[in-house]
Amino acid sequence: MKTAFLLLFSACFFFCTAQPGDRYHKNKSFVDFKDPKTKLLGFKNEKGKTVVPAVYSRVYFSPDNGDWSVEKDSLSGVYSNEGKLILEPVYTYIDIQPYRGQGFIVVSKDNKNYGLTDLKGGRLLDLKYPRIIDFRENLLISTESSNTNNNPVLKVIDTSLHTILDESIIHAQIHSFVEDQSVDGKPGLYLNVIKNEKLALFSGSGRQITDYIYAGLFRSRGDLISARLSNTANTCGIIDADNRIIVPFKYRFAGVFDDNTIRADAADGSSLYFDATGKPITEAEFKKRNAKHPYWGEE
Repeated sequence: MKTAFLLLFSACFFFCTAQPGDRYHKNKSFVDFKDPKTKLLGFKNEKGKTVVPAVYSRVYFSPDNGDWSVEKDSLSGVYSNEGKLILEPVYTYIDIQPYRGQGFIVVSKDNKNYGLTDLKGGRLLDLKYPRIIDFRENLLISTESSNTNNNPVLKVIDTSLHTILDESIIHAQIHSFVEDQSVDGKPGLYLNVIKNEKLALFSGSGRQITDYIYAGLFRSRGDLISARLSNTANTCGIIDADNRIIVPFKYRFAGVFDDNTIRADAADGSSLYFDATGKPITEAEFKKRNAKHPYWGEE
């Protein structure tokens, strides 16, 4: 499981090679072209006008990220889908993560010291960290290993390089951050840690909140976390950051909505509603408190 998780983070585009005319190499506005004399590559728009001169040894359009990777003198850079330079070709390692947290790019100039930029190339963290796997607020999931395909030891560190969690100490696998959906309050910052194929919840400070009993820790919103006890039906519920059971684990779905309200769907298709303490509230009260984002927290 850990290996599968790491593979999600380790697909780095600069290893990709494509030839001009490759259908994956195009988007709606640009296509790569080769200078007949230098054999170097650039971009032209759909009218045939050169947008980026042919000065690169490789160019590759990523349909998933919607950007262009380029390589010059064995160093990599990135252009946006619109043809704007995001990162100069000065990096030995670039890993774009558009869908994790607010989105970020992991970069390195020596494959030893790593940093972060935002998706527009703005510097977030200097090049002084071990290899970065994931990032939220002031925490990094990282590894000292250069090979994430070989079950490296992971750590959670803060941006001051203090260790928060270390797999070699807790004898469990750091799995991921819990997805946070806070929009109307302070976001929560929690971690999934796995042992014997069961998950436990840890706080962003490294405090273990629960035992290793969960099949899934879905998402957090403030101090409330939706979870599932097993992969069988009707085992979803809600806990808080002190491991109190707010909604028991007997529902098909349980989610946290606006103003720390909760909706739980039963096996028969009916829905029940609760406040942040687990006290039942009416459907009318629930809808009133969720008027701003009525569909937030859906499955």
